Amino acid sequence: MKKIYQLGYVEITRVREIVFPSFDAKFLFPEWNPGVVEGNRRWLQPGCVNASGDAVTISIHTWVVRTPRHTILIDTGIGNGRNRRIPLFNQLDTPYLDRLAEAGVRPEAVDYVFCTHLHSDHVGWNTRRDGERWVPTFPNARYVFPEDELAFSRSDAFQTGYAAGVFEDSIAPIVDAGLVELIPRCGGGFLDDFTFYPTPGHTPGHMSIGLASRGEAALFTGDVVHNPVQIYQPAWNSAFCETPDRALQSRQWMLEHVSARRALVLTAHFPDSSAGYVTRTGDGFDWHFA
Repeated sequence: MKKIYQLGYVEITRVREIVFPSFDAKFLFPEWNPGVVEGNRRWLQPGCVNASGDAVTISIHTWVVRTPRHTILIDTGIGNGRNRRIPLFNQLDTPYLDRLAEAGVRPEAVDYVFCTHLHSDHVGWNTRRDGERWVPTFPNARYVFPEDELAFSRSDAFQTGYAAGVFEDSIAPIVDAGLVELIPRCGGGFLDDFTFYPTPGHTPGHMSIGLASRGEAALFTGDVVHNPVQIYQPAWNSAFCETPDRALQSRQWMLEHVSARRALVLTAHFPDSSAGYVTRTGDGFDWHFA
């Protein structure tokens, strides 16, 4: 059963693309220490870390946001039929579009697609294959990218690394169709209720996206965090963070920001509901699934 989060007059639901229940923890988090798991068993459920403490669960999904005026998707997963250097992402065949339909979302009815950053697992369904071409999946939408992310996606570092192929099949077709709107490096407000916050480090132009409605707040974190373990160990970056020091700064900012505002935290990869709240506990932070 889908879960709907009501934030003021805005509805938020998650549409899942795929779950990887045994993602190698030591690979994802180079500083991984199973002893931390033993000391925080209460957040192991539901399914954050396996029983032996050597693997984490990673969810790939889209957040669907419905305001009184717009239907918005935040991040679009991996996509089907892509040649990817990360084996788990290569040549997927998932019923993602059927799941969107089950959530009441027709591709032509989407008004905006927001991408927190342009890694392969956040932009894949920007496009779909039409014969030999990749075309926009959401033809009437404006696709909103951080400007520094678009610049990074055009770089040799992006196009020859593990993101090889992503620009060609998931980004360039959107640019060529004239559907892109760019958020400046400083971030800022967008539409009536959204704010783009610069949270660089994972990628150079990564942004988290705030939502405010009738006095309530939420934050779509993107890849500032990948697993609840990072709430307890904020110094642990993922293996995919381009600039570790800045990634840590962004994570610390996020934790302070959401805990001070009692904001609903809508993550890109946490298991179970993928949503929850961060609270302060002495010198650190705690996580509670919503």
